Amino acid sequence: MLEGMIRLGRALREASPNLEVEQLVQPVRATSDARYVAELNIDTEKGRLEVRSYAFDESQSPKQFLWIGNADGANSPQWLATTDHLEYLLSQTIPSLCKELERAEQEEHLGYTEPPLYTKLVRIRDAWIRKAPSPAGRDISTNETSPQTLTARSSNKGQAERYLQVLDLAKLDILTESQMQACWYDEKGREIHPKGYPQQLAKACLKVWDLKEKEVALWTLAIDGQRVAEFPVYRELVAFKKLRKAFEGNRGICKGCGQLTEITDDLGNMKFKYYNTDKISFASGLDQKRWKENMSLCRSCYAAELAAEAYVQKYLRSKIGDLPFYVIPDVLGTAYVDPREIEEWSKDIRASVETLVNLQGLQKFEENLDAEIQESGAFSYVVNLLFFKRSKAEMRILGLIRDVPFTRIKQLNRAFNEANENALQLLGPVGKNGMWRIDLNAFYYLVPSTKQQGDVAYRNFLRYVDALLQDKKLPYDSLLNSFVQLIRVYRFGQFGKFQIRPPKSGYELFALEMTALQANVLFGLFRRLGQLQGDSFLPWEESTVAGTLGDELFDPSIPVIEQSKRILAAFGYNEIQQGLFWLGYLVGDVALAQYHNNLTNYPILEKINYHGMDKLAVQRLSNDVAEALQRYKRIGWVSEPLFEMMRCLNPYFGAKRWPLRDEEATFYVISGFAVFQQLIRTRQGKQALEEPTQPVKA
Repeated sequence: MLEGMIRLGRALREASPNLEVEQLVQPVRATSDARYVAELNIDTEKGRLEVRSYAFDESQSPKQFLWIGNADGANSPQWLATTDHLEYLLSQTIPSLCKELERAEQEEHLGYTEPPLYTKLVRIRDAWIRKAPSPAGRDISTNETSPQTLTARSSNKGQAERYLQVLDLAKLDILTESQMQACWYDEKGREIHPKGYPQQLAKACLKVWDLKEKEVALWTLAIDGQRVAEFPVYRELVAFKKLRKAFEGNRGICKGCGQLTEITDDLGNMKFKYYNTDKISFASGLDQKRWKENMSLCRSCYAAELAAEAYVQKYLRSKIGDLPFYVIPDVLGTAYVDPREIEEWSKDIRASVETLVNLQGLQKFEENLDAEIQESGAFSYVVNLLFFKRSKAEMRILGLIRDVPFTRIKQLNRAFNEANENALQLLGPVGKNGMWRIDLNAFYYLVPSTKQQGDVAYRNFLRYVDALLQDKKLPYDSLLNSFVQLIRVYRFGQFGKFQIRPPKSGYELFALEMTALQANVLFGLFRRLGQLQGDSFLPWEESTVAGTLGDELFDPSIPVIEQSKRILAAFGYNEIQQGLFWLGYLVGDVALAQYHNNLTNYPILEKINYHGMDKLAVQRLSNDVAEALQRYKRIGWVSEPLFEMMRCLNPYFGAKRWPLRDEEATFYVISGFAVFQQLIRTRQGKQALEEPTQPVKA
């Protein structure tokens, strides 16, 4: 992946060779409510702080205000003049920026501390930077014994002091002294930790300025009407800190291009991490003292990687469900990326991946892109998918799927599209537009991922996506367990534990049914691709499935029992799976009868064990269903599915060995129930499809 990033970055730098600092510009992670960029202007003549707002433009504002992210690492001094955290500008930015200019002057001697920027910053630091007032009006550096002060004077004293150096907002006529002191307390009157003081200060300022935090995408610092980010010496400092400082006096072999030249192994400025120091396999020669030798870059490769990072973050970001990822293209062999066409090229690459995520754009994409891709040689490209999670100041890598060829993406696009067409032929229309949408977004919401202290554990889902894209085996048992777990989520309303969104009130049962139907469509897709491992379905045969489907569209006039047989043939169920399917089908018939007897909570559904059913549990359910069918006088109407259930299950009831896991029994019973419900809906017309909680009328 690193080589691909460097190649992309070189093409970008070739297209814009003079933009050393601009290549570091990053996209803003703003909410949909973001409307402004707010500028804090300190007028050193009048001793006032003024706030000006500018319209936020997602494409132009990051470059205009030189947004390159915050200082790397949550505990690093924040010295950058444009930030997405107001509290930084109100506290540590000015003192930290003074120190950075002083350090750079000592190391480079290029006039970093000459007028006008440095002298203006020093004037502000000396005149309007103060130590925060303590809660009781005391100097916080005295011998206090409160827990907050003890914490500030511990091993993290330096960090705590950084938070307590703040703009004197009383002198600058924004807050009163008592208002500044009141910021030591939260909404419940509890004294806060020193680290939280600047945040409380920011909240107080937002009230005074009548601004909402979510409406401001970026905050930038200005002095006497000139933005700090526009000072040449500031931009030079950014380039020095981010691009040049690390190379002084270091020579070696660059791992990007192989040249003997000035190199650096300090990759702290990079957002994407290419190696770690937790595993000895990342060290050169498996030597713990040689971690850095496998990741040293020259100036050119280093700058190219940073340029590619900024570009990828801005233009090649996408997401599956709520899970964000970057599409990182790589050129194979001698294929050349024309810098003049790189923007269109990257859009095409992202579009190809996004058709997997959301199939709505597939047809248009294929119509427009095929000729373009072949002409530009895009079949020589692969993509890497980098999944991540953002914290306040850092990006945590969740997973990397490497080297997915464009041909594989196209193969999967067609397989997904065919699976949706087959579902429409077999199961009929669904929802308001009638179309099935089995894609990676649907897959994401079929695999419950556990929430742990606010984080979501995506490990299983990423493992499945990696296997799918890399043409590796997908584990049947694990997938089925995920689907059954989701059925339980909808049945018992366990949404708070997982990333699954609750359905509209009253649609919980419909969502449960759709889980089973979509899961069966996915199993068929994986079988056709030859990637399902450990299943006991009948062997996939194109001729059998094609013969089952035929060339005709779904016909709601076909009897439900006959359509169910076609579905079973296409699903490839073995004998015991068929028996459980018919048992679930009969559960649906009983539920319908119960509804018409004013039992709208469907008591028969309470007989199913959603955690899994062994042989005895299946026998009890089959007996309960048979009794209910007699009670509601339905035996004569369902004699064929009842016979099929008994024919398939009775031999296994009498056998010593029950060949299914408990979760499998539950899944196939629910599948039969879901098919029955879906086929009944299709026979009621448009209203039943749009309002799937309304059952069929007698």
